[in-house]
Amino acid sequence: MASSLLLTLLLPIAAVSHMVELTPKVLMKVGDRREVTCSMTSCQESLELKWTPLQDKPLYATIKNHGRESVLIFANVTKNHEIDIICTATCGKEKKQKTTAIQVYSFPRNPVISGNDRLILGKANLLTCEVSSVYPSEYLEVELLYGDNVLKGKKVESGKDSLSYSYTFVPSSEDDGKAITCRASLDVEDIPTNEMTKETSGLMRVLSAPHNVRVSEPTTLLLGSMLNLTCEAKGNPKPVFTWTAIKPDGQSVEVGKHQELFIQNVSLSDAGTYQCGVSNDLGKEKANVSVVIQAPPMNTIIEASPQGVLKEGESVSISCLSNGVPVTRMVLSRVVDNKETELKAFDGAETSIKLTSVKLADSGIYICQAFNEYGNQTTTLSLTVETPPRNMTVEVFPSTKVQEGQNITICCHSVSFPPSAVVLSKLESETNIYSPNGVFHLFNLTLNDTGLYQVNVTNNLGFETEVFTINVMEKRFNPSSGWNDFITPAVCLGAAATLLIVVAYLRRAEKKGSYNFTKFNQGTV
Repeated sequence: MASSLLLTLLLPIAAVSHMVELTPKVLMKVGDRREVTCSMTSCQESLELKWTPLQDKPLYATIKNHGRESVLIFANVTKNHEIDIICTATCGKEKKQKTTAIQVYSFPRNPVISGNDRLILGKANLLTCEVSSVYPSEYLEVELLYGDNVLKGKKVESGKDSLSYSYTFVPSSEDDGKAITCRASLDVEDIPTNEMTKETSGLMRVLSAPHNVRVSEPTTLLLGSMLNLTCEAKGNPKPVFTWTAIKPDGQSVEVGKHQELFIQNVSLSDAGTYQCGVSNDLGKEKANVSVVIQAPPMNTIIEASPQGVLKEGESVSISCLSNGVPVTRMVLSRVVDNKETELKAFDGAETSIKLTSVKLADSGIYICQAFNEYGNQTTTLSLTVETPPRNMTVEVFPSTKVQEGQNITICCHSVSFPPSAVVLSKLESETNIYSPNGVFHLFNLTLNDTGLYQVNVTNNLGFETEVFTINVMEKRFNPSSGWNDFITPAVCLGAAATLLIVVAYLRRAEKKGSYNFTKFNQGTV
């Protein structure tokens, strides 16, 4: 019976196999506080627990033993804590070991996208996704997502604890404001699901120099209406608009700083080329538009070259021009016999004629008329031609031979301008008679009136002279009608078409004492 009891006591002891209790793998997050416990709860004897690193490196941890377990404390997990550790348990004379692998990971921050906020339109741009403080980086996978498209990037070692993935992207204007996402996944076993994937989204901003510049179509306006020009352009940042008027001499004058340009009550000087300048930080563009102002003919002028009074035989050019827009026809005329006679017509804004060797007959009124569909304008020029006396004729009516007591009329015709002074003189005497109309009436002639007479026609350019004889014969009969029946011959009245000056002397008035024969009686007939 004693041996049976001894066997009963010994069998449990022989059957006990002590086990080291230790998790074979521990995943730790950098920065956390973690504990690893090694125990042998089955040991009823004295127990010794010991931690030994397999690698040649310290444990970087604190050990606390109490009872049947030993705790390895990592106060602040770092990558240095990644190690394989053996926990050795000595229970009495029995020694047992177990190994655990400490694995560390770090994935604390969301990825950072760069380059998306300043993409240049149509150019190759670099989109970058950077993941920092990641460990172990070989398990990291990064994707750039644009809508339903996955843009695979190129891995770039950017630092010891960060990785950068870049992708070359050529944006279009439609990409502006669209979202792009950087998604990073750390494929480490046992990492919590909510920490395995992190992503960041950002909006793309597509920048461009001004382009697609469009201005109003060429504009035609009536004088006095309102000019309205518009300018449109694409670009980012938003373009700045400047309107400039380009003058005919090439100079530029700034006239506005908005997309629209308004000018009230336009004048002819507002016609020309207008330039819309569009600019931002990336560049500038420009576009031109022409503006035509239409109006009735204006500032129509007629001028002679040379100007001033002409002398017969000189040459002159007469020009007719206008600056209405558009001037479609110019007509140059002159007044002849109170009627307009067309000299030259031209489809355009200017016409001219040249008179070579002008004559007195070329004097007169010249008319310039400008026409277009909006109206017409007329202006005139008075042309004056000077000539010395010429074509002089002297006629005596009824004859140079008369009887005593008869009357005669002396008619002097001459072409001249300015008007000539006409003087009738009796030679070998101091008798000078002036006439304002070129007609001299001699009444009740006596024998003493026989002699040589001279008519002198003079202006500032020259003179002409003619000498003739009057014979007064002794009276042989009594005139039936007397001097009161004197009638001026019609031939003396035909000088209206030319400039005629005639002087008359009234002998009868002289006999009455009203006039002195030797005195200039201007305007007296």
